[in-house]
Amino acid sequence: MWSLIAAARNDNVAGIQASLAAGLPLEGSNAEFTPLTAAAHAGACRALRALLHEGADVEKRGSLGCSPLGRAAGRGYEEG
Repeated sequence: MWSLIAAARNDNVAGIQASLAAGLPLEGSNAEFTPLTAAAHAGACRALRALLHEGADVEKRGSLGCSPLGRAAGRGYEEG
């Protein structure tokens, strides 16, 4: 799971695709983040698009209760 979250956080689309191809769950999480939440927290736009294209749930919250949209808004990121 960690490699998918790391790829999402680092805006690494190839890493996201490789992690999913290796069978890592799209909606899995570590102690705090889902892959989509990690990408939103980092402002990783390419990763966000890739994860959404793969069907990531925009309502899925990490263990701290934050949604991807809440993470992005809390960090001051806007659509762009």
